[in-house]
Amino acid sequence: MKEKVKGLVGEYYQWLFNKVDVLELEESEWVITGTPFENFMGDLIDLYIKISGNEIIISDGGETLSNLEFVGVNINKSKRRKQIFENIIMTYGISTDGKSLFVKATEKDFVKKKHQLIQAILQISDMFLLTKENISSIFKEDVKTFLEEKDIPFTEDILLRGKSGLEFNIDFLVFSKNTEKIIKATNNPNKNTIATFLFAWEDVKEIREKKKALDAIMIFNDTNKKIPEEYLTALEQKNAYYILWSERYETKNLELLAA
Repeated sequence: MKEKVKGLVGEYYQWLFNKVDVLELEESEWVITGTPFENFMGDLIDLYIKISGNEIIISDGGETLSNLEFVGVNINKSKRRKQIFENIIMTYGISTDGKSLFVKATEKDFVKKKHQLIQAILQISDMFLLTKENISSIFKEDVKTFLEEKDIPFTEDILLRGKSGLEFNIDFLVFSKNTEKIIKATNNPNKNTIATFLFAWEDVKEIREKKKALDAIMIFNDTNKKIPEEYLTALEQKNAYYILWSERYETKNLELLAA
């Protein structure tokens, strides 16, 4: 049994070796080497290597963070994403210049350092596939950053009491001269999400509107998916508003938030 397993492990290492190609870049000090590992886009991960004296620099060439930004995942625009990112590079001893991920090695620890960089790249790439809980939390932070960017006054995570006596946690309460607006930031909407939001608004509105009008806005994260038309229609029929994240900078939506 032991010898059979050793043989299988040997075949695995041979497979890894066969998957690695080395290509010298023209008019460059860098050499590019392939790996058998795929990123979240399904592309094989390449590493860029440069030897400078006794020091060997191994880099991802900026591809990891660039790929994430391409699909709308910006590390620096979310405290939660940045925290996850910093934890990963700290765990694996990786450095970054804000664009690329890299390690500095010697011949003695080259294999270990290369392995650590690959592990870090794989984990950072997986930020695209975070758990629903983390994604929801991160999307709320993105909405918060957007409101701050546009100088829209708001309070976050506030409890409002409705006519029924029930209290509802509101993601954001936006203030303006004539109206208030409750905002729900949702990453994975469903019928229950819509119904709960509308119920909370109707219940709270009877109390809050004694002072000024209270509008309701649901902000949908449509970055990688289409929001079902029935959800949007349900909001419109109740005279509530919605903003698709991909359209947040459109004039009508900026005016809606500022009105």
